[in-house]
Amino acid sequence: MQLFLIRHAETVANVAQVLAGSTDSPLTNHGAVQIERLAQHFKTEGIHFTRIYCSDLTRAAQTAAGICIQQPAPTTLEPVSIPALRERHFGSLEGHWTAFEQPVNPENPPESAESVTSRANSFINDHLLPVILDDRRGKEVVAVVSHGITLGFLWRAILELFDPRGVILPPDIRGADAGGMALRPGWTNTGFMQLDISLSGPMSHGDDGRDAASYPLSGWSLQVRKVNSRAHLAGLRRVPGIGSAVYDQRQQRIDGFFKS
Repeated sequence: MQLFLIRHAETVANVAQVLAGSTDSPLTNHGAVQIERLAQHFKTEGIHFTRIYCSDLTRAAQTAAGICIQQPAPTTLEPVSIPALRERHFGSLEGHWTAFEQPVNPENPPESAESVTSRANSFINDHLLPVILDDRRGKEVVAVVSHGITLGFLWRAILELFDPRGVILPPDIRGADAGGMALRPGWTNTGFMQLDISLSGPMSHGDDGRDAASYPLSGWSLQVRKVNSRAHLAGLRRVPGIGSAVYDQRQQRIDGFFKS
């Protein structure tokens, strides 16, 4: 199975550098063009998705929908909205500028790391793991469109499924020789991580003494192909003013306002 972990396109909150975890910040015009670039990239590369899951927040849903539109015909692919893929809720810090440390209201604290981890595991167990186990021939191509922090938690939860000896990182990634847990990827807007998941055969006990069969995906391998890939944004420049404005969905096409 091919798995793509994708961050949503640019929003007004991203430009303003304010925290917008559960806040439904709208896309900018520049963000809308990022989606078009991303979707066209997948189409050009011949990446035909069989499933697309997304957060139920608008910025992720619109990014996922834009990918679906560019998929080759005939296709009836539509995003599956999953609330568990939402961004971490920042509590009383929602809407505050990220550059300054703000006091936290104890009556409205940020969502805990344990809560985000639980949501990531819920998505994996309810949606991702059944697809992997049923795809022994590797025909599934799955996209998950979510948010920067949540994707980080999701990546670590995915790693927990595999025997570390079955995790393969590109040699050019720092810490590749230390295994997947050493990799702490980040995601820019519409940046994506590309993973290959496949059967690899049984393994014996690991160096830590843990039985390989105790891993949920024992006998499977995880290969990291790309981390925060953003080649689709090459040459894209923001138009001053209009680029940072709120994207109006009623516009048929807005790429005429932008220069590559």
